[in-house]
Order: sequence, then structure tokens, then C-alpha cells
Amino acid sequence: MTAAVQTHTCPGECRWQLPPGVFVCRWCWSRLPVALRDAITASHLSRDPDAHVEAMLAALAWYREEPEVPPSGSCSGADCGGRHGRPTAA
Repeated sequence: MTAAVQTHTCPGECRWQLPPGVFVCRWCWSRLPVALRDAITASHLSRDPDAHVEAMLAALAWYREEPEVPPSGSCSGADCGGRHGRPTAA
């Protein structure tokens, strides 16, 4: 018997399914302003959970204010090394 792998939908509005531990897909990560990416990375590396949650919440707010979805078929998963999962059914 295999354990079910829990996934979550990318918060960047692209609807890709992501594995645990991956915040957003590569395409949506690149859309995020550098300052927000840097805050998420720095807080993760410094192991500051409060700052990390705050940085991720700021990124989620940015995604809500700047909704944009990738062009249809723009990412097959292979071009990102398959790291960001699979799209959900429409």
C-alpha cells in the first residue's frame, strides 16, 4: 500500500498542484517581486518561523492583488524540471 501524497494548489493563481514544502511553482515564483522572494528565502534560511509566515502572508496578499495566470499550455512541467507539479482539472 502506498501513502497518499498531499498536494496544494499554487497560490499564484496558475492552479498547479504542488508537493508539500513547495510554496509556489517556478513560474509564479518568478512573478513575485524580488523583495518578497528575498524575504521568504531569508526567513526560511534563518529558521525564523514568525518572519517566514509573515513573508509568505505578504506574498499571498500580493498574489491576490496581482492576479495573473500563465498562458494556456505555457508550462508542461518539464520546462521547470517537473518541480511544480501538475495542473488541476478545469
